[in-house]
Amino acid sequence: MSREYGCAERSLPFFIVELDELVPPRVRAGGEFNHRMVYALCPAAPTQVVSGGLSTRIRFRGEPIFHETEAVYELRPGRWRVDTIVEVPDHAEPGVYAYEIEFASASLRFERGLTFLIEEP
Repeated sequence: MSREYGCAERSLPFFIVELDELVPPRVRAGGEFNHRMVYALCPAAPTQVVSGGLSTRIRFRGEPIFHETEAVYELRPGRWRVDTIVEVPDHAEPGVYAYEIEFASASLRFERGLTFLIEEP
């Protein structure tokens, strides 16, 4: 992975999201979906992790309906796949929703956003 991204020639830490998806992208109220993210991290030192805060939000019609923060979340060196199962409340209204994540540390910051659909029952 280090050779693939030319980590030796980059300003470190270097971070890239290789895959970011919601499966399935259409669910019913009371169902669930998987957020899968594959990332690669070239750290400044071989075994260094990048620690920061991770916030997750779900928005409906632009308004946040769910927000969760992990004060200490670690990005590990190398390539990693992270799967998160998200349960949709039984009372969720049909429509288009946004799933957003934000990571912030002293040396690295990124935001990602995807949409999913809650179908009519």
